[in-house]
Amino acid sequence: MNNIMTNTGHTSLPKPLAFKTNQEHHSHTLPFVDFCPMKQGMSFWNVPKTGGFYGGVTTGSALAKIYIKHLIDGSYEDEGGLLQLIAKDMSKTVCVNTEEQRAINGQITGFFREIEQFMKYVGFISDGNLNRFDRASNLEAANLGINFDESQLAKKYS
Repeated sequence: MNNIMTNTGHTSLPKPLAFKTNQEHHSHTLPFVDFCPMKQGMSFWNVPKTGGFYGGVTTGSALAKIYIKHLIDGSYEDEGGLLQLIAKDMSKTVCVNTEEQRAINGQITGFFREIEQFMKYVGFISDGNLNRFDRASNLEAANLGINFDESQLAKKYS
């Protein structure tokens, strides 16, 4: 790895990410999934907020490739979706300074850029199944969602 990526300027380096073994759920073996004391449970994006924006992009990109490989290998427990948990925990990351905010912004950018590249590739090689998605119908559904009154649903089931 080039020197710019290894010379962080930090007095103490963050704990390296690592795969975990002997976990109840296979997704918990991923290096970015770990127990988080601040969350009082598992975090699906527990990554050191170091490296600035550009280091974050590198980290996010590499972790996305690990996640994609995890999916390709069939290493998932259910159809509930791990990606949504990752995105939710990324959005809840608390930063105490600008450097941490730059790092998490880079991680998010790198992760989803890599996911997007993979999605474009899958769309390119697919047999046309993606053509069944109708833009107008999906836009209509999106607008229904942003106008949804959740309080009415709560009343219905209370």
